[in-house]
Amino acid sequence: MTEPTSRPMTIRGPYDNERARLDGTMTDLDREWRKKWLKAQELGHHEPRTQFSASQMEMNPIRRAYRFPLDFVFSKLQSRLGDKTQITRYWVGKYLLAGWLVLGITYNLKYNSHDWTRKKGFAIFGSKPAVYPGDPNFPKVSDKMKPSDYADYGFKNSPI
Repeated sequence: MTEPTSRPMTIRGPYDNERARLDGTMTDLDREWRKKWLKAQELGHHEPRTQFSASQMEMNPIRRAYRFPLDFVFSKLQSRLGDKTQITRYWVGKYLLAGWLVLGITYNLKYNSHDWTRKKGFAIFGSKPAVYPGDPNFPKVSDKMKPSDYADYGFKNSPI
């Protein structure tokens, strides 16, 4: 099956060029057509409509949703910031993300630490210091003597 061929054509018609309109070949029907065409080019009260930019159309809805707050704020600040708007928006977003990350980790370390009452949370263990021959503490014996000393997660220190 062959594909249909179509020729590109302008919506302006043959009398868009100034010389074509002034060479005397334009009829009253052509003038009427041109008048209608010029009238059709006027914008209505609801135009121009705001459309998504090409970069926004490439983003999925979830990404557009989490970018919306900063996009909204920086669209209002664009007249003041000028060319620096995108750079400033980028770095403000990164600083806010880093701040939320630090706050989240701090909260979890402080209020959701791993102990004997729950399995979740951060369990932070320190390594033993290295003790070599010739050191006054050599051989360093472990302070954990009984099997119950291992993995107690603070149970021995609980007020029960």
